[in-house]
Amino acid sequence: MQRIPIIFEHKGKQYSGILLPVQGVGHSSVWHLMINNYYFGSLRYTDRWIFDSNKMPEIADFLGDYVIAWYQ
Repeated sequence: MQRIPIIFEHKGKQYSGILLPVQGVGHSSVWHLMINNYYFGSLRYTDRWIFDSNKMPEIADFLGDYVIAWYQ
């Protein structure tokens, strides 16, 4: 799996980073969001998208839709 570049705006601030697929977690539906080489949280899919982050957990569906679009 490859790195997924991403640029998005959240609460009036623009972010630029990458979503890194995480290997070895038992399945391929986990990505780390890295902004300026800083870990922002973990995106994962179980029965819905979840973004484990204190900074912006409400963007889970946005990030999940972005990942799906990237691979299509």
